[in-house]
Amino acid sequence: MLAEKSNEIVADQNEVLIYLTEVMRGNIKDQFELDAPLKERNKAAELLGKRYALFVDVKDDKSEEKKNTILGDILNQIKNKK
Repeated sequence: MLAEKSNEIVADQNEVLIYLTEVMRGNIKDQFELDAPLKERNKAAELLGKRYALFVDVKDDKSEEKKNTILGDILNQIKNKK
């Protein structure tokens, strides 16, 4: 019974995702029956994008390898000076 009450009060993840999608698409109006500002729609899109990992940076293995080589060279130079 407590779980049922909680479900009525607290939004589940599906309800939140539906709400964010509706805001992003401009289907939800504000208290004055105006469309959500573009800033709010962009924020909803950003939150959805984060949820679905749309903005994950792709690592370039070659550039990472180059960084490690340069760092290794610097560390070797420091060791050799001692």
